[in-house]
Amino acid sequence: MQDIIDAVVSGEGVREDFAALALPDAYRAVTLHKDETDLFAGLATRDKDPRKSVHLDEVPVPELGPGEALVAVMASSVNYNTVWSALFEPLPTFGFLERYGRLSELTRRHDLPYHVIGSDLAGVVLRTGPGVHAWKPGDEVVAHCLSVELEAPDGHDDAMLDPEQRIWGYETNFGGLAEIALVKSTQLMPKPRHLSWEEAASPGAGRLHRVPPAGLPQRRGHEAGRQRPDLGRGRRTRLVRHPVRPRRRRQPRLCGLQRAEGRHLPGDGRDRGHRPQR
Repeated sequence: MQDIIDAVVSGEGVREDFAALALPDAYRAVTLHKDETDLFAGLATRDKDPRKSVHLDEVPVPELGPGEALVAVMASSVNYNTVWSALFEPLPTFGFLERYGRLSELTRRHDLPYHVIGSDLAGVVLRTGPGVHAWKPGDEVVAHCLSVELEAPDGHDDAMLDPEQRIWGYETNFGGLAEIALVKSTQLMPKPRHLSWEEAASPGAGRLHRVPPAGLPQRRGHEAGRQRPDLGRGRRTRLVRHPVRPRRRRQPRLCGLQRAEGRHLPGDGRDRGHRPQR
C-alpha cells in the first residue's frame, strides 16, 4: 500500500504508473464481525458503544468483476448508516449481505463473516473491470453510495427506481472506510480539483445525513406554501425551494380566414360597444 500512497501523494504519477503498480494481497479496513451481532443485546441505543463492535482488520483484496473498479481510498467520512451498522440496528447489516449474495455468483463475494463499512470516499482508481471505459487507473474520483444493477427496466429511466437498489458499504460489502474499496463504475464522479481529499469525501452520504432532524419541521413549514417543481426527466436537479412560475397563457393566433370573417378574441378591446359587421 505504501507504493500506492506515495504515487498518489507525489502528484507526478500518470496512468501508466498507476496501472503498473502491484496490488497488495490484503489491505486494512474498518470491519464488523458477524459473530458479534448480539453484542449489544438488551441494551438501550444510548448505551451501545460502537468502539466495541468496530475492528481494524487486514482483509483480502476482493475479486474485480465486470463494471467495477478498485479505488485507493485517500479519505472517507462517517454518516448515520455507518453508526447504525456499528450498533447493529435497526437490523444487523449481515442480513443485507446474505440476500445480496444470493442474487448471483458474482455478488456472493459480499456475503462474508465480516463487513467492510463506509459509504463515502475520495481516492484514485487502481483497476477497472471488463466493460468499464470511462475510468482509467490514476483518475482522481469521488464515489456516491447508490449501487444499482440496472438489469430491470424499472431503473432504466431513473436509477432510483431500480428494484435492486442498494446503499454501498451498508447493504453491500467492501465499503469506503478502508485503504481500498470496491465500487461500481456508475458510482464514480470526477474529484473537484479545488477540494482537498477530505473535503471531496464529505458531500456524499455524509453530507446528506448531516441535516439535523430537529430542523426538518421548520424546513417543512417554510416550504409548505411553495409550489413544487415538475421533477420530470432532465429536471430532477431543480431545488424544491425554487417555485415554478406558471406559464402565461398565450392567445391563439387568428388565421387569415378568421380575420377576413371579422372574428376576434374576447378581451382584445374590439368587443367594447360594438361588434364588427359581417
